[in-house]
Amino acid sequence: MKFTLYWRHPGEKGEQPETHEQLTEDPEKWCRDILDWFNSTLRPHERRREFVRCVVIGEVPPAEHRWVKQSAMTKTVVGGPRHGSSYDAMECERCGVTGKRYGLGPYVKIDNKFKLKVFQRCDTSMKHQGRECC
Repeated sequence: MKFTLYWRHPGEKGEQPETHEQLTEDPEKWCRDILDWFNSTLRPHERRREFVRCVVIGEVPPAEHRWVKQSAMTKTVVGGPRHGSSYDAMECERCGVTGKRYGLGPYVKIDNKFKLKVFQRCDTSMKHQGRECC
């Protein structure tokens, strides 16, 4: 979702806009939470900010894949340059792109059959496959 957060310093009349694109169901709560976090981590030269309002601009299609583990057990590569490496088979639950996650990190290496640039983002992948986005 794309929205604009308006904030101001306490005691001032003007407001400052910041536009954000976030995957959130409640942009106003996200705005309040981010200002609470900012205020709780102030450095000596920074001033507190208070929430004024949040204006939703529109929906933004999801760019990030939503990966789900497909294999019940971690698999091991046999042969090739990654021989002996462990991986989890992953699939995006929205667009169906598949890949492998090596190790415990969040990065998934997309399978070669999805090597075209359109498959790097979930929204463009869905359009390329003729699926309804979001």
